[in-house]
Amino acid sequence: MVSPMFWRSPAGPRFFWNVTGSVGKNSPNQADDVELIQFCCLLIADGGRSIDEVKRVTPGAPCSGADNDPLVIAIKALEKANGTPRIDGWISRLPNDVFYSDHGKHQYVLTSLNALLMGRFPDTFPRIDQDGRCPPRLKEAVKKFFAPTS
Repeated sequence: MVSPMFWRSPAGPRFFWNVTGSVGKNSPNQADDVELIQFCCLLIADGGRSIDEVKRVTPGAPCSGADNDPLVIAIKALEKANGTPRIDGWISRLPNDVFYSDHGKHQYVLTSLNALLMGRFPDTFPRIDQDGRCPPRLKEAVKKFFAPTS
């Protein structure tokens, strides 16, 4: 299940959404992890960025992990656009011990995707579940994290 984490930054701790396992090529591809990446692809496409491969991703569709899967193809395009040194078609889980900066390119695509979420939802992040386009399993995972405990 997608999980919250905090990274150190010059401005203090920063909230990030993390994946349980890698997403994309030859990966576990848990449904809500996949939907987090697909939701970000939807936001990129809606934001007008002209990455055709990203526009072909359907939120809620399963990811097979095969080279011809639309999400794997989109991840490779995101890696290239992000300046990631290795284009491998999968997004890895973020480590706990990384320092985050708001400036420059990021080593991890998921860091850039979290920055996208923060920018797109400045008043409600990390409550991405409140957007009507949030896919169902991702929405449920986010709600579960924020549910009051008794």
